[in-house]
Amino acid sequence: MKHSVMTIVLAAVLTALTAQAQQADNGKQRGQRQRPTQEQIVDFQCNKLINELYIDESKVAKFTEMYKAYRNEMFEVKQKYHPVKKGEDRNKKQQLTDQEVEQEILNGFAQNRATTDIREKYYKKFRTILTPRQIKKVFMQDRKNQGNMRNEQMRRNGHGNKGFKNRGEGFRGRQQATN
Repeated sequence: MKHSVMTIVLAAVLTALTAQAQQADNGKQRGQRQRPTQEQIVDFQCNKLINELYIDESKVAKFTEMYKAYRNEMFEVKQKYHPVKKGEDRNKKQQLTDQEVEQEILNGFAQNRATTDIREKYYKKFRTILTPRQIKKVFMQDRKNQGNMRNEQMRRNGHGNKGFKNRGEGFRGRQQATN
């Protein structure tokens, strides 16, 4: 009898501990996950490009240094013209004055000029170790990453996918549905 009571108590304690551990894991998965730093993101993207571009091992260190400097300059330009404000109200865009909207437009023009200048500068540097096709892939991947980050930010801000209901449904899918 004493043995069966101890077994039941032990089973209850183990069940409670297991349930508590699962709740702790679920809490971590629901948004308490640590976001990667800017440096970690750049390292990941750089490694991905090195693999995709088949860069010679003799050029990897030089490319890594150049690419990180390129990405850091691009990040600085973005921060200069569109700094991230913590706790910014989602509806603030609707509350902007005409002057603030005009300033955003002018900042966009200035940012585009600055990023074009940086791309031209780094095109010349990348040209010393990469082919033009490889450089084009670097710049295209950079724009693709920006688009992915923008889409993720929109998703997290609750805007969701405002496009087609089904991702595979394009113009022809809608047109056929109406006919």
